[in-house]
Parts: sequence; C-alpha cells; structure tokens
Amino acid sequence: MSGQGKHAAHCEAVTNARRALEQEQQTMRDRKLSPSGGSGMLPPHGYEQRRFAIVKAILETKTFYAARSTAQNVRDILRIGYIDVMGLGSMLPAMYLRLGRDQASYDLVKMWDLMDDEDDEMDWSYLDVVNADVFESPRYLRGGSLQLGQQFEVALLKMRLLLDLVGLRSSNYITQKLPQELLDRVKFFTASTDVIRNDPEIMSGTKCNYSDLIFELSGQIDELYAAVDKTNMYFWDALL
Repeated sequence: MSGQGKHAAHCEAVTNARRALEQEQQTMRDRKLSPSGGSGMLPPHGYEQRRFAIVKAILETKTFYAARSTAQNVRDILRIGYIDVMGLGSMLPAMYLRLGRDQASYDLVKMWDLMDDEDDEMDWSYLDVVNADVFESPRYLRGGSLQLGQQFEVALLKMRLLLDLVGLRSSNYITQKLPQELLDRVKFFTASTDVIRNDPEIMSGTKCNYSDLIFELSGQIDELYAAVDKTNMYFWDALL
C-alpha cells in the first residue's frame, strides 16, 4: 500500500472510531447515562471501548500530532475518573516523552507511585504532581507498584538526561573559544530535555558539577536496568 493509501486508511479508521463514539454518546443521552458517576465508578462499558478505540486509531498515524492528540484524549479519560484497567497510566507518560515533555512524563509516573496501589478505585481526577525531582534515586521503583512500561519510561528519561549532561560537559571545552552568547545557544541546542533546558544552574554549569551528575545518573540507570529485568527478564533482549 502506498503512503497516500495508508494515510487514507488511517484517516478512515479515525473517522469510523469517532462516529462510533458519537453513536454511543447518543445512546447514553437517550438512556440518561453519564460517562462517569464519579471517581472510581466505571462508565458504561461501550463508551469506554469507543473512547479508547479513537486513541488506538489516532496512534496508527505515527505523527507528532497523533501523539499530542492521543495524550490529550488519554488525559481526558483519566480525569473523568475511570478505573485504569487499560494501562493508560503507562501510555500517557510515554506520549509525553514522545512530545518532549519529559518533566510532565516523570510527574505522572511519580503520581502513580504515590497513589495507594491497594486501592482498586484510583482517583485520576487530579493530576497535580508538578516538578518532581527527576534526579532522585529510582529505588522507589523496587516496590513493584509501577508497571513495566513506567519503569522503562523512567529509565529512558534518565538516559536522555545523561546524554544531555555529557553534551553540556563537552561544550565546556570550547568555552574559551566562543563568546558567551554563542556558547549559550550551543548549550541550548545540545540539551534535548525540557528538564535540563529549564534549569539555569545546570545549563550554565556554574553551580553544578557535570561529572558528578553523570556519575550519579549512570548508577541510577544501572538500578533501573535491574528493576526492569526483575519485572520481565526478557524485556531488554526483546528490545535490543
């Protein structure tokens, strides 16, 4: 199938999924049903399936805009108060990583960890963990409250941070050869994560030691590798 044909097929799938959701919404209105009766209460099963079908159809387009739309749809679903039986708590952080919203991705993983994993009626109506410490020790992941995908997302994020710090450390070698304004621009484009870009102390390198942070993150990545391997011993082999 040509690229144009694949695009048309994806668009048709999204259109059909949205049409099915609209029909389900009309059925619910006729029956005077609500998508959610409140936090922790299951919505009508058909509505849940139709809403998630849109998410899957949009993802098949494999574009930046698809990731952005998927993130918004999943966030809306979780805010309604669904019990997360479909693993959306792992999907949303992954979408944020694809969008370059690394801090938001980690905030969601941290929120999941802070929630009571023994409570079957988890309240997703608040997504209010903000600016969690991305450089903190990942040892809390050993508790087993996080899904495999979330463990891997934290590992991937810390790998990104490590690469950014290695690049910033290398940029210091040309400090004496470039004017400060140009050096700042080089550093800005060296950093790929919003976590690094939004931290003036790390970007400037005046109040942090890149080598120390690199050493610390390397140890954390080793811990995360072991945590993922403990959860699924076949994961890394399948990925690599």
